[in-house]
Amino acid sequence: MSAELDGGAATAQRYWSLELAPDRAITPAAARDGTLEAVGEAVALRLRADVPIASFLSGGLDSGVVTALAARAHPTSAPSK
Repeated sequence: MSAELDGGAATAQRYWSLELAPDRAITPAAARDGTLEAVGEAVALRLRADVPIASFLSGGLDSGVVTALAARAHPTSAPSK
């Protein structure tokens, strides 16, 4: 909800709506492959840079996945020492 001023008074107004319609026909393997492809594309897109980039691992699953996908997108890059 957002608050907008209307003559000095704040009014609440919804500015988004989320409607989930799960696809019950999709298989677990197709869901996994689709997720991996979408996240891989997102990581590869963010690797476009004119300067060297780095990854900081927290030990969590999310940072590990992002780092692994980044390494897959640039297999010739070597880890720094």
